Amino acid sequence: MQRFKLVSRIPVSAEVLYAWHAAPGAFERLAPPWEAIQDVKRAGGLEDGASTSFVVKKGPVGVRWVARHEDHILNRQFRDVQ
Repeated sequence: MQRFKLVSRIPVSAEVLYAWHAAPGAFERLAPPWEAIQDVKRAGGLEDGASTSFVVKKGPVGVRWVARHEDHILNRQFRDVQ
C-alpha cells in the first residue's frame, strides 16, 4: 500500500485549527472549487471511527473516496486514513 504524508505548519494554535475542522462545512471549504465532488456523507465528527465519504468525478467516471478518522485527541488532533 502506498503511503503519503503531508505536514503543514499553520500559524494558529492547535485548538483554533481543530475548531475550524470541526465546524460544519469544513470539508466543503477544503475542497478545491474545480473538483467535481458529489454525495458527501458524514458518519460522526472527528473522533476515532468517524468518516467522510464522497464521489470525485473524473470525466464520466466517479471514484468513491472514504476518509476515516483516527488518532483523535479532542481539541488537538485527528488523522485521516483514506
